[in-house]
Amino acid sequence: MDLTDIYQTYDTTTGQNAYAPQMLIKVLFYATFQGVFSSREIENKLHTDTAYLYLAAMQKPTYRTISRFRTRFFDNLILLF
Repeated sequence: MDLTDIYQTYDTTTGQNAYAPQMLIKVLFYATFQGVFSSREIENKLHTDTAYLYLAAMQKPTYRTISRFRTRFFDNLILLF
């Protein structure tokens, strides 16, 4: 998958380290195929579901992070899906 458009928007000089786009995309793909569309539900799954924990490498982004990522890169995600 070509994620260069997504990576180009990340500023790595300031602030905290961002969650890896590959991880967020994996979680969104899996959630979509499982029929989970709510960012809050995805966040809950990241705390309780083993498959989500594995895909996220034990990272737990908040529902806001998931929602913002999905909104910000919607056009890019459409092309990937």
